[in-house]
Amino acid sequence: MDEARAVVAGLGLDETERDEMLTPPDPVDSVIPHETGSGGGGGGGGQRTTLSQDVKHMLSGFGNAFSRPFRARTAFGCFIMAFQQFSGIDGVLYYAPTLFRLAGLPSEQASFLASGVSALVIMAVTVPATLWADRWGRRTSTLVGGTLITAEMLVMGSLYAAGQVQADGGAGRWVVIVTIYLFAVTFSVTWSIGLRTFLVESLPRKTRSSASALAQSSNWLANYLIALTTPMLLAKSTYGAYYFFGFSTLFCTLMCAAFMFETKGKSLEVIEQQYKESRATRTTGRWALGDFQLKRMRVQVASTNG
Repeated sequence: MDEARAVVAGLGLDETERDEMLTPPDPVDSVIPHETGSGGGGGGGGQRTTLSQDVKHMLSGFGNAFSRPFRARTAFGCFIMAFQQFSGIDGVLYYAPTLFRLAGLPSEQASFLASGVSALVIMAVTVPATLWADRWGRRTSTLVGGTLITAEMLVMGSLYAAGQVQADGGAGRWVVIVTIYLFAVTFSVTWSIGLRTFLVESLPRKTRSSASALAQSSNWLANYLIALTTPMLLAKSTYGAYYFFGFSTLFCTLMCAAFMFETKGKSLEVIEQQYKESRATRTTGRWALGDFQLKRMRVQVASTNG
């Protein structure tokens, strides 16, 4: 233990982080209830588990993720991962040739620009964005990216709604094509990296794996819904699809502005302490409000009796 204190002291951490790291873990968190053996009769020492045991263990983890005091963070993680898809990124990537054809490009040119060029553009911006992600932070990139994505979607939707996108020419169709590329770049630089990083950093150690799995499942479910409904939206109303993506992104951005903490440059222990302090503040606020209302009722009763 003395050696551990010496190592932690040399890390340059504050007192909260040092205490958190030196606190012995909860025995419940340290025990792995099921271990899979090495198979065969190889004598790996592990105990084989049945499918029912694995399912029971998985459901237990999901139950812990939605238990107090973790449920709010689990629900918010599922929310942001679902709305990452409702921004329209996979709807645009899956159906980019269709979107370019609707903007007036010939089929071959639309397929080339949508499939080839867009993939190269996304790859070119994702690599440096990943390397520089820590410079602008999770919350900042989420809010800036959400604002830009909302504006881009509303611009494209408004052009279609106003009848400014003509297949035979005009500036409207080129504005739509350029804005589709800008949207792909904006998403790849901000929401693609920032939301996933924040998700893992914001979840508590006890439920991180199960809550992350639930959040990723919500992302896949939203992906399926977007892939299923985007052609229907485009067939009914081209501008309706863009408006749906734009206002969904706006809603998620507002929720992130209200509930998202900045985690850039903070250790997991400090982030956890920040959530605990925030929860304690909200609880104290509720009790304070209740005391105030109770005192006001007493004053009213006293004045009535008087």
